[in-house]
Amino acid sequence: MLKNKGFTLVELLISTAIGLLILFGVLTMFIVNLSTSRQQTDQIKLTQQLRSTMDIMSSEIRRAGYWANAKNQIANSPAPTANTNPFYTIDTSDPTCIVFAYDQNTNGTLQSNEIFGFKYENGTILVRIISTDTEINCSSSTGWQAITDPNKINVTGLTFSLNSQTCYRTNGATNAGCIGTATNSVGVAKGATTPITAKLESRAVIISIFAELVNDSKVQGELIEEVRIRNDQLRF
Repeated sequence: MLKNKGFTLVELLISTAIGLLILFGVLTMFIVNLSTSRQQTDQIKLTQQLRSTMDIMSSEIRRAGYWANAKNQIANSPAPTANTNPFYTIDTSDPTCIVFAYDQNTNGTLQSNEIFGFKYENGTILVRIISTDTEINCSSSTGWQAITDPNKINVTGLTFSLNSQTCYRTNGATNAGCIGTATNSVGVAKGATTPITAKLESRAVIISIFAELVNDSKVQGELIEEVRIRNDQLRF
């Protein structure tokens, strides 16, 4: 007589429970990995947005102070001449705003469409592109347009810090606190061998951006960059 072989009800229940536990563990790992992957993707997107915004600002700020008639700034005189560059001013009196100018059409005259700027307002970064104001300051309320999408990114902070350094060189000597070392040819008038007084002004702007995603405030990012302004002022 043949005997019936198989699993008992208890064995079936135990094996089913073990199988469910394994399945639960696999699903949990999948969900965690999916969530981590999404956060990493969101973090990359936020970083890319901040990077592109920073590139726009740094590219423009580097041009600050350019003047087609810069050669008129240099004169042979016993002391550095007064600064007559109409594009030289950079306003950061409000640390969340910067306004500057450069000679875009190279005619040597400051015009309203040659004044640019960036500022923080209500979670958004704005760029100044068109304005009728001819003053280089942050008080202008016209001509500003958003360069970040408030529906995707909430900018929690934006600051600009202007650093300027002045180097004096008299009779070939470099004063303490002068950044870098001027060569012997700096300040030497044509046909002369003894250096005269020279004044070199260099400037840089430190930009700091802080932001988070609108749909997930846990995804946050910051970007800090020092932008060296190309147009130094050299006067004899």
